[in-house]
Amino acid sequence: MKTFGDTRIDLQLDEQRRRETIIHNEKVNKNREILKRLIHCVIFLGKQELPFRGHDESRESANRGNYLELLTFIAEYDPDLHYHLSTSKVFIGTSSQIQHDLISAVAEVMGETIKEEISKAPFVALMLDETTDVSNAAQLSFVLRFVTDSGVKERFVKCEDVTGKKRAEDVAAMALGFLEEHGCMDKLVAQCYDGAAVMASGLNGVQAEVKENIPQALFIHCYAHALNLVLSQGVVKIKECRIFFSHLSGLAAFFSRSPKRTQLLDEICQKRLPRVAPTRWNFASRLVCPVFEKKDALKDLFDYIVEHHKEFDDAAILSADGYLSNLGNFEFGFFLSTFNDIFAHADVLFDILQKRVEEFCICIEGQRDRFDQIYDETVQDTGLPTGRRAHGDSRSHYKKLHNSILENILNQ
Repeated sequence: MKTFGDTRIDLQLDEQRRRETIIHNEKVNKNREILKRLIHCVIFLGKQELPFRGHDESRESANRGNYLELLTFIAEYDPDLHYHLSTSKVFIGTSSQIQHDLISAVAEVMGETIKEEISKAPFVALMLDETTDVSNAAQLSFVLRFVTDSGVKERFVKCEDVTGKKRAEDVAAMALGFLEEHGCMDKLVAQCYDGAAVMASGLNGVQAEVKENIPQALFIHCYAHALNLVLSQGVVKIKECRIFFSHLSGLAAFFSRSPKRTQLLDEICQKRLPRVAPTRWNFASRLVCPVFEKKDALKDLFDYIVEHHKEFDDAAILSADGYLSNLGNFEFGFFLSTFNDIFAHADVLFDILQKRVEEFCICIEGQRDRFDQIYDETVQDTGLPTGRRAHGDSRSHYKKLHNSILENILNQ
């Protein structure tokens, strides 16, 4: 009777624990909502293929990088996120480590989803391709194609650094390890690579190594990609051609480095030059054809820069004088006309990928009869070759070069 009307201590403790639990759960729910926003930012930037980090991520920076700027933008319309970014002392979600952890977590979930899709697919095809990234490291991309009830699916899975591991046995070991990891060893029916010898060689290439372990994995040649490699090799193996394309690429870079030069290009040529990347399927045809078409206008442009030298810096004047000399040079003009003819057929084939590569070979073979016309038109435009090419029979010399280009392309 003495305790009648008093609150029991155990009940008070239970009530306090209950309130603490409620407050804790509310915090957990809020943190989960904040984490959702962070994850959505990661997914958005990844989907749009945008970089996360900025050069200067301090609060005083005008541009703190895409991830932080995107969070700041969303926070302007999201009170919960704004409050979190302003007041949180423990977990803000903006550090580089948190960004890396979120990216890894998203990638892991995507990888598991792809594995689940593959587990339901009866057949799988593997595609590999190697290219060089901006840091000059060799990257091998892994892509899987498979069929589900909803149709054909293609999934890019990862890139792997293969710098120093470009031998066929190394690439094949990576491919087989990748297939085993994704449970595809018994499902693989096709493997598709480019036409490079290390990938496609019948005796020692990657495809042969994979086929030895998975006999049913047929090698499917990437014809459009193979044609790109043929054109590339046809250029690289001939010294004069490589020099020509180096000059041509430099010409495109000359305009891309300066808004003032680009404006002049728009005014005089009324057409911009595309920047050429060696990994593009069209190789340099996107640059050869516009330069051939606007050759006279480009001469006028470079002549303008030289004549109005007070309006331009020394580097621009020096480059303009060099390119003006190139455009008036017989050898440069000869190669420009030759490759314009060749790439005109290549572009048609790239646009209509259903056509057979043999049709392109027939077109190239037919270019042999075009030599005299190309040579005479170049002489009419630039005059006869000068310097060391002027000695001896220059027509015979350039006919050999012309045939060498065609032979290199046909023999790849």
